[in-house]
Amino acid sequence: MSVDHIIAQYDVRGVAKVNAAHQSMAASAMQADNATGGLSAGLAGLSGPASLATAAIAGFTVATTAAVAGIALAAREGAQLESKFKALQAVEGSMAGAEAAFLSLRDIAKAPGIAFQESIDAYTQLKRVLGDGAFAKDLIREFGNMNALAGGTAESFDRIVRAVQQIATKPFLQGEELLQLTEAGVPAYKIMQNAFGTTDTEALKSQGIGSAAVLSAILAELKKAPRVDGGSQNSFENLAQSLQYGLAEIGMGVNTGLKGVSDNFNQSIEKLIDSGSLRELGNSIATQIDLVFGDLSAQLDS
Repeated sequence: MSVDHIIAQYDVRGVAKVNAAHQSMAASAMQADNATGGLSAGLAGLSGPASLATAAIAGFTVATTAAVAGIALAAREGAQLESKFKALQAVEGSMAGAEAAFLSLRDIAKAPGIAFQESIDAYTQLKRVLGDGAFAKDLIREFGNMNALAGGTAESFDRIVRAVQQIATKPFLQGEELLQLTEAGVPAYKIMQNAFGTTDTEALKSQGIGSAAVLSAILAELKKAPRVDGGSQNSFENLAQSLQYGLAEIGMGVNTGLKGVSDNFNQSIEKLIDSGSLRELGNSIATQIDLVFGDLSAQLDS
């Protein structure tokens, strides 16, 4: 199954990024309209066929510019999604593994508290340090729910992931990580008290309770938390994210189609550079400028 075909199946979240994308497209269209405003005003006095031609030219310019802006936006979204899939493939070690992880994270991201792109970023980071993909997904799911319970944002979830990374890379838990989790909205001290009867990290270390055991205990406690019902807002976010990835699918097609053109153009530019043609062109331009302004100066002096 190709990446393109997988993306067509997505039903995920991310309304803030979609809204930003829509705003970007609207801004591009507005810029195109402003650019053609001067032309329309300058030809406003024309009538009959000339006025129809003017309207057609202005409309075509606006539509073309808006279309180009939309294609550029789609291409950017497609490039970002392809980059994330490649990151998944790197940590999974195979295309099949990346596809399976991709679809699992899509389902996880349907719940409140985490968007799809955030879930991919979190998974690639945690899989690298934990090595266990299933454990990483469980942590993402439960911390996402906790993030929703706390009314957290994408930023707070990112802080949670960074704290978990730090825990996983050290043999024993440190107080700094508990503080980071707490500041990100996770009741870390309460969780530790319930799981181990203490929040003293030195006591845990003296008992030989390492970071792996701590993360497993934290996960068990997080699973006891109530589930957040996303309601209509969550449904809207899932729909919005689907629209974003529909746009990304178009963009991936655009990027694939234009890759050969781009490569050829890059090679042509490099040949011009290597041959010295561009430098000669610059020298020629400078010579012409000197002739024009030198002659102008002579005329002014005479």
